[in-house]
Amino acid sequence: MARSQANERRPTIPPHFVHRLVELTSRQQETRRGLPDWLRREYAIERPSNELLAAIELDPETWVAEGKYIQGMKRPPTDALRDEYTRTIAPSRALTDVAAELNDQVYRLFNLMADEIKLPQKQVEH
Repeated sequence: MARSQANERRPTIPPHFVHRLVELTSRQQETRRGLPDWLRREYAIERPSNELLAAIELDPETWVAEGKYIQGMKRPPTDALRDEYTRTIAPSRALTDVAAELNDQVYRLFNLMADEIKLPQKQVEH
């Protein structure tokens, strides 16, 4: 009996949170997977740097600068790189903020403390 009472008091994550997080993660992964092919096809960048592949974490100017550096061209197609960032990377970057807000709501729902939040985040990073 005590066990069922404990389960009844346990907060539940609303299904729409879970579905939304899965959707956001899938869209970001799709962007990350497609980026190397696009760079290879459009700019013959066979081995993009880790910085160039970490586009979601970079602002547009840093990403374009990294593209210029990798290409080693005096007149790289800056506008095309910037357009691609705006078209595919910027929306994925915005999803990161939405996912973070959903995570924060889940943490609040479970009354997690900062040190309790860090543990699952470290496990995800590794």
